[in-house]
Amino acid sequence: MIRTVYILGGSMIRKRTLTAALAVLALVPFANLAEAAPVLVTSRSALGGTDFLDWGILGPTGTLVPNAFTITSSGGVEVEISKASAGDFQRREQAFSWTGNFEPGAPILYTNRTPGPISIDFGGLVFGGGAQIQWVQFGSFTATIEAFDAADRSLGMFTLTGSSTPANDNSALFIGILDTAQSIARIEIGLTTDGAFAINRFDFVGTPHRPTQISGPGTPALIGTGLVGVAALRRRKRA
Repeated sequence: MIRTVYILGGSMIRKRTLTAALAVLALVPFANLAEAAPVLVTSRSALGGTDFLDWGILGPTGTLVPNAFTITSSGGVEVEISKASAGDFQRREQAFSWTGNFEPGAPILYTNRTPGPISIDFGGLVFGGGAQIQWVQFGSFTATIEAFDAADRSLGMFTLTGSSTPANDNSALFIGILDTAQSIARIEIGLTTDGAFAINRFDFVGTPHRPTQISGPGTPALIGTGLVGVAALRRRKRA
């Protein structure tokens, strides 16, 4: 229901509503009112990627790649890749320079005998992303994936257990994270152990966009003006 308030102004009675005062507050873009709630995704099809990072463009198998580096996605987006440990990455290829359980011939990114996690920074906001992952040793392992917002705050972290084998059959564990809001600025993917690992093609959802600026020099004043207006209308109504 809209409340009607009458304000006296000389000999004229002007009719206004609280809607006019509250409209001032609507000018402030409260983009973060809806909290992000990412979920774990365990298959590439469930992720529904709209773009991807192809490690094959880094050079022939065996190429050393600096930590950190920038890679251009299939859709033309520049993404920054880094890892927590020192040393180069290495570009490998399943069945040629990597004995594992990725798809035969798949280009992969290897942490090169050092642990992760691998950080994927989109330079903007996306809905999610993920890849298949394999521990450098054979046996059971636990993978991790964590998403961060534009302020580098964690939005959620998940773990998933998989098996590293030499099967060469595309059975490598897929781990991804997905949100209903375009809230993810960076994703980290790695293992719960300190071991080295590799990932294949990294898919992500949504073209990255810069988050809306929700604060600035005029914002507090704008909010204050709106609240004062509402309070004044209420006081006059009570009188």
